[in-house]
Amino acid sequence: MDDPIQYFADQDFRYGDVQAIRYDPANPIFVQPYIAKLYERTRTSGRSKLGSLPMLFCGMMNLSIDAISAYLSQRPICVVGEWRKWDWTSPPPVREVGTPYFHELGFCFPATMTKTEASNPYNPQNSCMAGYTLFQDAWRTPQQTICMFLGLAWLFHTFQLVCIHGQRYSDNVLTARFTQKFGFKDCDTAPYMLLKEKDQPLVPMTLSVLLRSDFVVLTRKVLDNAREETQDGRIG
Repeated sequence: MDDPIQYFADQDFRYGDVQAIRYDPANPIFVQPYIAKLYERTRTSGRSKLGSLPMLFCGMMNLSIDAISAYLSQRPICVVGEWRKWDWTSPPPVREVGTPYFHELGFCFPATMTKTEASNPYNPQNSCMAGYTLFQDAWRTPQQTICMFLGLAWLFHTFQLVCIHGQRYSDNVLTARFTQKFGFKDCDTAPYMLLKEKDQPLVPMTLSVLLRSDFVVLTRKVLDNAREETQDGRIG
């Protein structure tokens, strides 16, 4: 496989029943108010009072639904999730048993973008600082990994990125371990960089980067291994 990013793009960023879809309020699969739903799913994912919100929006002190909805509404959002068939335990508005519906498992977005006129689809040169979160019902499932690969591929393809940057609180060990599985590497840690609690001292921030070239090599290997296992009858 020459380019796994283009492979995912040709499949509409779908792998099996998992798909990455750009949020569009006019799309009927995103029942309104959908950004408020993403907020609530993030807020209830985790044991803390605010769930995953503080880690996703690290450095932001106003984590209210109004503030976060306004922030996200100004950015392109990629929702990752799984196509499921409706049964009696499924959410509305789908009512007919067996009807497919899209169940969101997380989302990602470019927080900031750096563009250059030198960039084009054949020679991507842009970069972005990106945010991502996966909801609690995706944790420790095979879908979690697929969602992450698809979301990253969507970002690289959609914005002609040569790399994706991420920032995190330096003590956020879980994010560090998870993102390393997809090729992210830490660059450095800056002291006194982010707010974590109101009226408290600034805390360190760790910057990481995922190069497109590293992601391509890793994703190609994962897809080739999955294909070989399927052909050998070990999975599928």
